[in-house]
Amino acid sequence: MRITEDRGVDVVFENIGDPTLWPGAFNSLAPGGRLVTVGAHGGGLVTLDVRRLYSRRLQVMSGIGTERRDDVERSLQLAAAGQIRVLIDRVMPLREAAAAHRLVEENQTLGKVILDPTLV
Repeated sequence: MRITEDRGVDVVFENIGDPTLWPGAFNSLAPGGRLVTVGAHGGGLVTLDVRRLYSRRLQVMSGIGTERRDDVERSLQLAAAGQIRVLIDRVMPLREAAAAHRLVEENQTLGKVILDPTLV
Protein backbone atom coordinates (compact mmCIF):
# COMPACT_ATOMS: atom_id res chain seq x y z
CA MET A 1 0.00 0.00 0.00
CA ARG A 2 2.94 2.30 0.71
CA ILE A 3 4.23 1.91 -2.85
CA THR A 4 0.82 2.68 -4.38
CA GLU A 5 0.01 5.56 -2.03
CA ASP A 6 -2.80 3.50 -0.44
CA ARG A 7 -4.49 2.73 -3.77
CA GLY A 8 -3.53 -0.93 -3.84
CA VAL A 9 -2.72 -3.12 -6.80
CA ASP A 10 -5.04 -4.64 -9.37
CA VAL A 11 -3.43 -8.10 -9.43
CA VAL A 12 -1.17 -10.07 -7.11
CA PHE A 13 0.48 -13.23 -8.41
CA GLU A 14 1.17 -15.28 -5.30
CA ASN A 15 3.15 -18.49 -5.62
CA ILE A 16 3.99 -19.50 -2.06
CA GLY A 17 0.82 -19.98 -0.01
CA ASP A 18 2.64 -18.96 3.16
CA PRO A 19 0.32 -18.01 6.04
CA THR A 20 2.64 -15.17 7.12
CA LEU A 21 2.89 -13.65 3.62
CA TRP A 22 -0.70 -14.19 2.43
CA PRO A 23 -2.28 -11.33 4.45
CA GLY A 24 0.15 -8.81 2.94
CA ALA A 25 -0.58 -10.02 -0.57
CA PHE A 26 -4.35 -10.06 0.01
CA ASN A 27 -4.42 -6.71 1.81
CA SER A 28 -2.41 -5.02 -0.95
CA LEU A 29 -5.30 -5.42 -3.41
CA ALA A 30 -7.18 -2.38 -4.68
CA PRO A 31 -10.98 -2.53 -4.79
CA GLY A 32 -11.95 -5.03 -7.47
CA GLY A 33 -8.45 -6.58 -7.35
CA ARG A 34 -7.52 -10.19 -8.02
CA LEU A 35 -5.15 -12.49 -6.19
CA VAL A 36 -3.93 -15.33 -8.41
CA THR A 37 -2.34 -18.12 -6.42
CA VAL A 38 -0.30 -20.92 -7.98
CA GLY A 39 1.67 -22.51 -5.18
CA ALA A 40 1.51 -24.01 -1.73
CA HIS A 41 5.11 -24.73 -0.73
CA GLY A 42 4.80 -22.25 2.12
CA GLY A 43 2.24 -24.37 3.93
CA GLY A 44 -0.90 -23.87 1.90
CA LEU A 45 -3.21 -23.11 4.84
CA VAL A 46 -4.03 -19.41 4.96
CA THR A 47 -6.67 -17.23 6.61
CA LEU A 48 -9.04 -15.35 4.34
CA ASP A 49 -10.80 -12.18 5.53
CA VAL A 50 -14.17 -12.83 3.89
CA ARG A 51 -15.55 -9.41 4.91
CA ARG A 52 -12.71 -7.71 3.02
CA LEU A 53 -13.25 -10.09 0.09
CA TYR A 54 -16.88 -9.03 -0.24
CA SER A 55 -16.68 -5.37 0.72
CA ARG A 56 -13.84 -4.64 -1.73
CA ARG A 57 -15.21 -6.97 -4.46
CA LEU A 58 -11.98 -8.97 -4.54
CA GLN A 59 -11.30 -12.21 -6.39
CA VAL A 60 -9.06 -15.09 -5.33
CA MET A 61 -8.33 -17.64 -8.03
CA SER A 62 -6.00 -20.46 -8.85
CA GLY A 63 -3.71 -19.86 -11.79
CA ILE A 64 -2.88 -23.51 -12.39
CA GLY A 65 -4.30 -24.81 -15.63
CA THR A 66 -6.29 -21.66 -16.32
CA GLU A 67 -3.94 -19.98 -18.77
CA ARG A 68 -5.08 -19.67 -22.34
CA ARG A 69 -2.62 -19.46 -25.21
CA ASP A 70 -3.81 -15.98 -26.25
CA ASP A 71 -3.45 -14.74 -22.66
CA VAL A 72 0.11 -16.04 -22.47
CA GLU A 73 0.99 -14.49 -25.84
CA ARG A 74 -0.55 -11.14 -24.83
CA SER A 75 1.35 -11.21 -21.53
CA LEU A 76 4.62 -11.81 -23.36
CA GLN A 77 3.85 -8.96 -25.76
CA LEU A 78 3.13 -6.59 -22.87
CA ALA A 79 6.33 -7.65 -21.12
CA ALA A 80 8.38 -7.15 -24.30
CA ALA A 81 6.84 -3.68 -24.70
CA GLY A 82 7.86 -2.77 -21.14
CA GLN A 83 4.25 -2.48 -19.97
CA ILE A 84 4.57 -5.06 -17.18
CA ARG A 85 6.77 -4.10 -14.28
CA VAL A 86 8.26 -6.65 -11.94
CA LEU A 87 9.50 -5.33 -8.64
CA ILE A 88 13.10 -6.50 -8.24
CA ASP A 89 14.68 -5.87 -4.87
CA ARG A 90 18.22 -6.87 -5.84
CA VAL A 91 20.41 -9.00 -8.08
CA MET A 92 23.03 -11.12 -6.33
CA PRO A 93 25.77 -13.49 -7.50
CA LEU A 94 24.81 -17.15 -7.39
CA ARG A 95 27.59 -17.78 -4.87
CA GLU A 96 25.52 -15.67 -2.41
CA ALA A 97 22.46 -17.94 -2.69
CA ALA A 98 22.46 -18.72 1.04
CA ALA A 99 22.46 -15.01 1.91
CA ALA A 100 19.69 -14.37 -0.62
CA HIS A 101 17.56 -17.10 0.94
CA ARG A 102 18.12 -15.62 4.39
CA LEU A 103 16.97 -12.19 3.17
CA VAL A 104 13.78 -13.68 1.78
CA GLU A 105 13.14 -15.87 4.84
CA GLU A 106 13.61 -12.86 7.13
CA ASN A 107 11.27 -10.75 4.99
CA GLN A 108 14.04 -8.25 4.31
CA THR A 109 13.16 -7.76 0.63
CA LEU A 110 10.57 -5.81 -1.27
CA GLY A 111 10.27 -7.68 -4.54
CA LYS A 112 12.16 -10.47 -6.21
CA VAL A 113 15.75 -11.45 -5.48
CA ILE A 114 17.53 -12.63 -8.62
CA LEU A 115 20.52 -14.95 -8.44
CA ASP A 116 22.79 -14.30 -11.41
CA PRO A 117 25.46 -16.94 -12.12
CA THR A 118 27.39 -14.52 -14.37
CA LEU A 119 28.19 -12.09 -11.54
CA VAL A 120 31.48 -12.54 -9.76
